Amino acid sequence: KRLSNQGGLPYPPAISVNSGIVHAAWVDYGETIDGELYYSRSLDGGVTWEQRRILIDDANSARYPLLVCKNDHVYLIWQDVENKTYFKASHDKGLTWIKETLLAKLGKHSCYCYPPAISVNRDEVSVAWTDVREGRGFRFRFKGIRLNRLSKKDMVAVSTVSRRKSIDGGVTWGDEQVLVKTKVKKEAKDEIDNPAMLSDGSISYLFWLDKRNYKLGEIFYTSLDFEKERFPIDGKSLLPLARRSPKR
Repeated sequence: KRLSNQGGLPYPPAISVNSGIVHAAWVDYGETIDGELYYSRSLDGGVTWEQRRILIDDANSARYPLLVCKNDHVYLIWQDVENKTYFKASHDKGLTWIKETLLAKLGKHSCYCYPPAISVNRDEVSVAWTDVREGRGFRFRFKGIRLNRLSKKDMVAVSTVSRRKSIDGGVTWGDEQVLVKTKVKKEAKDEIDNPAMLSDGSISYLFWLDKRNYKLGEIFYTSLDFEKERFPIDGKSLLPLARRSPKR
């Protein structure tokens, strides 16, 4: 069954399923130069679909939305060409949607080719993204030295995975929390990237592409116990370096 416009130009869709209701979202460039963010749902497991709806009529060149749902709640995130991360929610199984919320404006080094990540753990919604920032004015410490006190010649880049959380379904959001950080030598080649999160309802897990040890990158992971863990954390490599293929 075709969900998108006939003759449209859609990018890969997002999908989420809960209690037999299938939710789908995608960005289509067939009608506007900056794209429109569409949504549709099926109440019978995909047999029939409701008429597609435009949730955002100017997607500002967004490409890869993500969907996650729990009970009656459907959560949608996306990142546009200006590296802005947005959140939008429905609390009645996708029937109506609240106004979108701007969660983050990322640094100039981030690549919007890779979407942010989202997970729902109990009643807590977490949205995570990657960023690279210069050391000056950055409040992290390395070996006891505040980076914003370094001279220009000692400037370093810091690659991070950060998140914001909401405990009221996305109505209000907490401050940014850094989950992972690493000092990098070059902005692009050593950047932490591609975060992915998943929750089993009791605990969340984070995966990311990390290039601190290997120029082609390694997949790192960690479980996220936000009540017990002290952040930022190092994580663990998913596959030992000796067993990696030389290809990306």
